[in-house]
Amino acid sequence: MGQRFVVLTLRLLALLFFAASSAFAAPLAGSVVSNTAEVTFFDTDSGFNSKHTSNTVRVVVQALEALTLTADNSVTRPAGGLVSLPHRLSNTGNSTSTYALSYSNLSGDDFDLQNLNLVWDKNGNGIADPGEPAIANGANFGPLAPGQVADFVVLGNVPTTLAVNRTSRIGISAKTVLQNVSAQNTDTVTIANGAQFQVIKSASNLSPNQGDTVSFTLTASNDGNLPATGFPVLVDGAPESLILLRDVIPANTTFSSFGPLGSARALYHVQGQANNTYSSAPPADLSQVDAVAFGFAASIVASQSISRRIDVKISSRASGTVLN
Repeated sequence: MGQRFVVLTLRLLALLFFAASSAFAAPLAGSVVSNTAEVTFFDTDSGFNSKHTSNTVRVVVQALEALTLTADNSVTRPAGGLVSLPHRLSNTGNSTSTYALSYSNLSGDDFDLQNLNLVWDKNGNGIADPGEPAIANGANFGPLAPGQVADFVVLGNVPTTLAVNRTSRIGISAKTVLQNVSAQNTDTVTIANGAQFQVIKSASNLSPNQGDTVSFTLTASNDGNLPATGFPVLVDGAPESLILLRDVIPANTTFSSFGPLGSARALYHVQGQANNTYSSAPPADLSQVDAVAFGFAASIVASQSISRRIDVKISSRASGTVLN
């Protein structure tokens, strides 16, 4: 009998499954992964190819909790001011999770915030709106499905009698109830005089289709203790002093229109223009607009807020995430 040569090929289906999964989302807890080995060979005695398969092994994916909490904030506020610190909790694990949320003034700083509180920011606009629920310290929150996020705002008051450059540190943490996986953020508040702005952006549609129009609303609040005044810009080639509420037009979109202007002026920045240089009239080709601004000639006093809107159109070739 002649010498027998056998060529073996093993196909490990589970290995391929996990390799593909690592490039995307982790397999969900409870998913069944099947693995069958296959042997293919050529028998030189018989002259035939042959193939045999093994028994199938099935593995059940176990729950693995994971999370992210973003981000550390560092802000300046005047004595007696209100502090609003946004955070986002994301379920990056493969199972639905519930979280214990804790927040506190930390030691080793100069002062504590008063009336410390945590609010569920249900609309994700970065501020605590009327009617949004407060969350008790140490209370459970959830559940969040894999990939789901929730937004929160830490609120507090700065004491009224503090010197500038004093700092306060605030901690917020989230811990999964099932496996005790945790994440923490540390916020820093520094006392300073002057105008202090907080700018919040919200979108009318977080899941638009190609060709849709999306409205972005910009809200700026002077949380400082002094009025804000303008700075030098060029408008149509002439120098002016304006407060600008500015927004960059994101990739895969085209500027469409301004919302109601009120006391503001509509300003356009096109590709190739120098910084702080604007036109008061739109270009013939709106795709050349890479940023827009609302220009305010009057000062914005302490505790005053301004809110304006721009509209953009999603490109017919857009895909993935539009960041703005």
